[in-house]
Order: sequence, then C-alpha cells, then structure tokens
Amino acid sequence: MASTSSQGGSKFISFDGRGGKRYKPKSWNSNEDLLQDKNTHMSSQALQRKPTSYKIRGSLSDVRNCWIAMGPEVKAKISAAGLNHFLTSIYNDGIVEHKDINLIIALSERFWDTTNTFHFPGIGEVMLTPHDFAVITGLRIGGERIEVNDNLTNCDVERLLGGLPPKGSELNVKLSWLVKHLRGIENVEMCVRCFMLLLIGQVLSPNTGSTVSLRYLASLENVDDIGKYDWGGMTYATLLHYMVQYSRCAMNNLGGPLFTWEIWMYEYFGVGPKLHNSKAQVFPRFFRWSSRNRISGGKKRTLQDWRLIIESLTETNMNLDPWQTVPISSKYSGLTLNRHKILFECPLGRYWYLGDRVLAQVDHKYPPLLPQDPPDSMRKGGLLEGDDLKAALAGSDATGVAGDYGEFVQRRLQGRFAHLCGETVSCFNGALIMYSNGLVLQGNAEQGSDSEGSSPEGIAPQPSSHVEGPSGSFQERYPHFPSWSCRVMNQDGSIGYMRLDRPEHAPNVPWTGQVAIGTDLVDESLLMIESLQQTVYTQSAQNFSLRAELASARSHIQTMEGLFERLGVGAGPRRSQRGDEGGSGSRNTRKSSRRRTRGPSDEDEGI
Repeated sequence: MASTSSQGGSKFISFDGRGGKRYKPKSWNSNEDLLQDKNTHMSSQALQRKPTSYKIRGSLSDVRNCWIAMGPEVKAKISAAGLNHFLTSIYNDGIVEHKDINLIIALSERFWDTTNTFHFPGIGEVMLTPHDFAVITGLRIGGERIEVNDNLTNCDVERLLGGLPPKGSELNVKLSWLVKHLRGIENVEMCVRCFMLLLIGQVLSPNTGSTVSLRYLASLENVDDIGKYDWGGMTYATLLHYMVQYSRCAMNNLGGPLFTWEIWMYEYFGVGPKLHNSKAQVFPRFFRWSSRNRISGGKKRTLQDWRLIIESLTETNMNLDPWQTVPISSKYSGLTLNRHKILFECPLGRYWYLGDRVLAQVDHKYPPLLPQDPPDSMRKGGLLEGDDLKAALAGSDATGVAGDYGEFVQRRLQGRFAHLCGETVSCFNGALIMYSNGLVLQGNAEQGSDSEGSSPEGIAPQPSSHVEGPSGSFQERYPHFPSWSCRVMNQDGSIGYMRLDRPEHAPNVPWTGQVAIGTDLVDESLLMIESLQQTVYTQSAQNFSLRAELASARSHIQTMEGLFERLGVGAGPRRSQRGDEGGSGSRNTRKSSRRRTRGPSDEDEGI
C-alpha cells in the first residue's frame, strides 16, 4: 500500500485518525497472553449464553440494480478502475446475498484484536489474508491512498455530481438520494462519481447511518484516475473493522462484503454446502459458490453447529493452498502482501494484518514457525502519524521464529471454550452442552436453558479428572487426552455421550516402565482408545439401524393387514366380532356374502 503526499489541501481516507479515536486504544503487554479482553469478548457472551444480536450494514441490491441500468460508457469507465470482475459477478448472480450470519458470529467468538486473527483450538491462528480477499472478491488490493477533501463547497458538489443533495451532517449524503439521482443523470462522468459513492456506501465501506461522505469526491474528480487508488485495501480494512468491533462487543453491526468470510471458511476447511460443479476454478472465487451451483435442500447450520465445527477442526481438515489452480491475474493478486506486517485503512479506522501469525497459509506448510509479538501500535493504528504511519502503511516483512507451535497454541492462544470457564463442551442435537460440577447445562447459547441442572436422556455427565499432579489435574496437564466418555447414538437417532467408568485396577497400572515413554507407545495408546470409542459408537449406530428396520417392518405389516382387511382376507374373527356388535342384520349380510363366493355344489350343505 504505497502512500502519496496529499495534493491541493486534500487529506487521506482516515479523516485525521477519527476512526482511531472513536475507540480508546489499549496498550499491549507482551508478558501476558492474548486474552486480555476475555471478559468483554464475544466468547464470554457465548459461554454466559447471552442473546446475540446484529445489524447488517450495506446491501448489494441497489448497487446491482443501478449497475444493470448503467450505460456502456459508464460501465467502461468503472471497469477500467479495476472493479469489472466484482461488478460483473454480482450482476450475473445473487451469491453475494448469501449471508451465513451464524457462521460469522461463531467466527467473531474466535477473533482477537490483539492479533487480528482467528484462534482455532485444533489448528492455531488463521485469517483472511490479502490474497484470500482478492481471490474471493475480485477486488484489487494495492495502489495510492484514497484522498478526501474536507473543504468542498456546494458549488463543487453540484459541479461534480450534477445536483445538490439535501444538507446532511459532515458532508454526508443519503444513499437513497444517490439511487434516485442516478436515474436522471446523463453526463457520463457525473454518473460514474455518483455510482462510485453508492458502491462505497453500500459495499466497500458502509457506515452505520446509510450515508456516504462527499469527501471521497477528491479521489473521484478525475474519473480516469479512479483506478489508481486502493479501493480493495479500504474494503479489506472495513471487513476488519466490523469483525474487530463486533468481537469486542463494542457494536452489534456487521458490514462490508460479508460473503467473503463465508467463502473463506468454505474453501480452507471444506465445510461449505454441496455444489453441482465442485471443481469449478473461476475468478472471482465467490462465483463458484453461486446460487445456481449450490445443491438446494441442505439444512441450515445453527450457531451451535458452527461452534462445534470450529472446535473440531484440525490441520488435517485444512487446505493450506486453496487457490493454486484459480486463474487470477497478478494485477489482482494480493500474494505479495501475504508475507507482510501492514496497516490497512478505511474511513472507520486503521487495522493491522500480521502475516507472521498465519505462516501456515503463507508458506502452505504445517506446523508453521512461531510468530513474533504483535507491534506496539496493534490497538492504536488510528493514532499513528508522520513517518511511523507511512512505514506502517508501506508494510514490512513478516518472519517467524523457530519453536514448538503446538505448545504455543495451547499456552498463548484462545483455547477451547472449556478452558475459558473450566467446563467441557460437547454437542447434543446441535445444542451447546457445558458440563460443570457433574451437571449438564444444555441449552441454546442464544437463550436461557430450560434444563439446567438436569441430564437429558442418553447423556451422562463428564467425569472430572481427579488425578492431581504438581501442575494441576490430569486434564489441565494433558488437555488433548481423550475424555472418559464415548459418543453413542440414542434411540431417537440423536448423538449423545456415555460416561465410561474408571476401573480401580487394570494390568500394568500403575505404570512401572521407563518414565520417558516413547511417542510410538503414546500413538498406539491413543489409536487404541479411538478404535474402542469408535467401536462403541458403531455398535450403538447398528442397534439404532436395527431398531429402525424393525419399526419399518412393523409399519409394513400393519399396512398389509389393513389392506387384507379391506379385501376381506384373513379378517374373519375381527369381522365376526363386529357382526355380533352390529346385530343380526350384519350377520345375515356376512352369510350372504359367503354364499356368493362358494361353488354351486355348496348350496345344499348345511350351515
């Protein structure tokens, strides 16, 4: 992100650091872990099962409709600015209207503003990199800083837009006015400026007031130079802004092209919906997840489903290089920025991307090198100025250091939800279950639990680890060791957990071998435990299948009995009973019916 000197009294996009002053910056203490805000973080809300609310800022419908109505000359000017891939894609398909809010909320619970990364307990740090953003959206990252002008007059506005909007606060104009105004503009350059303002206010960097600042006209005055500015970098910073503030619980707004988070998760971890053509290699990548390519009918995942998925992911589930076959021009690639520590800016604030924290994605190798401590200005990028700001916007190389990444993940990053409150988390029918003090607390994380303190059918409380050591309980010292429980299938088909009784005696316990146990023995032990647990689950699933087959056979028998009864076959005793209850008329009718079915020789026989 190259910086340029301001011209003609213009200033730059962050409006003199107002975005940084909006939220009080917090200092970074390298002697502490990365959970300094855990009491006010979204993960704390989840563990306390507080309701989750959100407001979506921005929409693509107005942008799409206006783009469709644009003349060819206007489209050519805007496409030349590097926006053609993005706009052409949203014109051709409605994929961008897919907003999996449950997934975005689950991601916000794993996002930390001390690193601007997601902390996945089974993997480590992951993040939407600049290259990921460019491949998914088709927006180019890189270029000159976007200039703004605080000194616009009414004459300037009318000259550039062809009309004067109603007076607003701080040179802001309502997006609804731009939509109406676009319908009556014939001048190509005026139309380009109005459309760009609408695109900024609805998609690239929406605010919370459904308005857009006229200050951007400083960068839109010469429509042939629009493409030299870093619109993609501004959009990337906008996504970071809303994710940072939402994860802090500082606001309940979500904005920017939100589908980016969704498709990033699908591509890296293979958890997206089924596709008709799963091998489509297209650019921008979000076109691959278009409505027409999705197989309809799948069940929408709940917030609890996404929490469990994120809890369960490991490096084996991760595609370390999902874009290797995507046909993308180097002009649009943000690949060179992936290995940088670099500050991005938008009118809402400035936010860091730290490439050394996601070296697994950068180098396509796991485990990665350890990251360095975040920069001192991590939480106060909006207050940087002078040479420090220029250096941060230009970026610097991100390098890692040698070390045990598994230990780093366990000690320094946000762990499983269990580690935040001393509980164990599992799943039952898609609902979050927290085991605490031998009780099962089941319920929707968005609502209060109605079964608190009771154990649902088929679920046994998780036993606490009672083997104490010099460094705490066994579970605290070995958090990845399997729990004393087995996954089972209940009679109704739901998934539950059955507690395993810990025997008092077993062969070779206590262990009398060498203290330094080989990794091969540990591997074999864990594999045997997994095999035994899978055996229990398989048996319970087979029992459920047999019960289902029996129930189906029983239903089939009842259906056939009803059919035979209607045909008058094999139902004599039951009809005789009904005949007795119905009187002599019924009996005579039955006898008459029988005589009609007999041969002529039977007429002389007695009854």
